Amino acid sequence: MPSQSRRTFLVTGGTSGLGYEDVKAMAAGTRVVISARNPQRGEETIARIRQEIPNARLQFEAIDLADLASACALSNRLQATLLRLGGLINNATIMAPPERGASANGFEMHFATNFLGHFLLTAGLLPVLRRSAPPRVSLRCPASPCIGEPSTLRTFNPPAPMTPVRPTPSPNSRA
Repeated sequence: MPSQSRRTFLVTGGTSGLGYEDVKAMAAGTRVVISARNPQRGEETIARIRQEIPNARLQFEAIDLADLASACALSNRLQATLLRLGGLINNATIMAPPERGASANGFEMHFATNFLGHFLLTAGLLPVLRRSAPPRVSLRCPASPCIGEPSTLRTFNPPAPMTPVRPTPSPNSRA
């Protein structure tokens, strides 16, 4: 991958797991905005990374992806403060919540957090992403929605065969 040193990346769920590893890997040369629900864990993450990489350009922004207003608020804050955003890593997820719950907007919690929140955040950040040449957007999707009981898998009948879609090369591609 070419140097990303002059770029800014946003990583959702950057305080733990793969998101933390993404932040740490980019922190040596890239400005990274870490977003997660807990500001205290965000500050602890920044302090932990700065012990290893003292010059890391890190900032924390709170977001609750299950709350669509929170996703909108973060995209608005970043649009107001960033000239451009080189990349977005949609990493934050919840996996197998113990109880079925609803988000503040009435959506099932898993769906709201893992899909709707990221969709809304990405859509809201498109103007600052488009100012980078070329922007990068990555989505990590948990496997849990795809896993079902064996009886569910046996009874699943798709309505019709799916036809693969061949993407049209972008003007920036070298294909």
